[in-house]
Amino acid sequence: MESLRPSMPPCLGLRRTIALRSPGEESMWLATTPCSAGNEGLPPHSRSEGNEGPPPHSPARWGRMRKEDAMSRTRTRSRQDRIVQILVERGRTTVRDLAAELAVSGWTLRRDLAELEERQLIVRHHGAVSLASGARPELLLAMPPAPAGGSELDALQRIGRAAADLLASGERVALGAGRTTTQVARALRGRRSLTVVTNGLNIALELAADQGIEVLCTGGAVDGRFFTLTGPMTERALRSHYFDVAVIGVSGVSAEAGLTVNSPRNAVALELMIDHALRVVVVADHSKLGRIGFARLAPLDAVDTLVTDERPPDELCDALRDSGVELVVAGGLR
Repeated sequence: MESLRPSMPPCLGLRRTIALRSPGEESMWLATTPCSAGNEGLPPHSRSEGNEGPPPHSPARWGRMRKEDAMSRTRTRSRQDRIVQILVERGRTTVRDLAAELAVSGWTLRRDLAELEERQLIVRHHGAVSLASGARPELLLAMPPAPAGGSELDALQRIGRAAADLLASGERVALGAGRTTTQVARALRGRRSLTVVTNGLNIALELAADQGIEVLCTGGAVDGRFFTLTGPMTERALRSHYFDVAVIGVSGVSAEAGLTVNSPRNAVALELMIDHALRVVVVADHSKLGRIGFARLAPLDAVDTLVTDERPPDELCDALRDSGVELVVAGGLR
């Protein structure tokens, strides 16, 4: 029997929206695909003329989409960090000047400003923007912007979680200032019966509202670039306390120089933490391994555990083993 349904011409030049579900995901996303004769209703990867790259819901393409999304989020965070830094320095600026300085479109800037305003960091005015009254931008600016790929931030977070797992309830912890130790502090949130003494101003603020953690800030002169507290007041506070464990970050870990840092003033504070602790945990990402900083801090045999994100070079591995240092590779094997 001949169908009474009118024949449909090929939809060349038109486009069709297909709902796709990624493997293992409950959410769906829409892919708009061109229609062609004989291929109506079929996604691009099932057409008879062959595939052009992986299908939209394949693990390879899904992984690429996630990577691109992570890069986009990191760029957004870096840009928003810069906006807050500008406002910390100037107090108030115009939207036009911000857009020119950041080299972004008005739409992108408006989106960033809306997110910052929602987080109660800024206030938008007619054509201008300023810091919100009572805002605490130091929590946002405590860490420098992560690199474009976001891989370094991921490494620091893994190191932070692994180091936090080494700390037990009831312990008294000396936590040095720094980017990696900031991630340790963030991984400690929600713990109970923990005492943390720190020379990191941002770390103290990170943990201040946590009910289960008692936070003691050493005081001292503030380095506004890194929120590090150093000087006689810091040293006096550290000399009067003793710790179950010290967790410190360094600029370099090498077989020949041991632990090194870039700030001689911070080296004094970290050395006191090491000397007054029963156990010493060093956190350092792979970029610090084999590197030598400006100021010597301590020999390798002063360290009990090194937490990093990649296996060190063979020479350093041998030196760590000879010095009795336990190696913990975050996300990997000890």
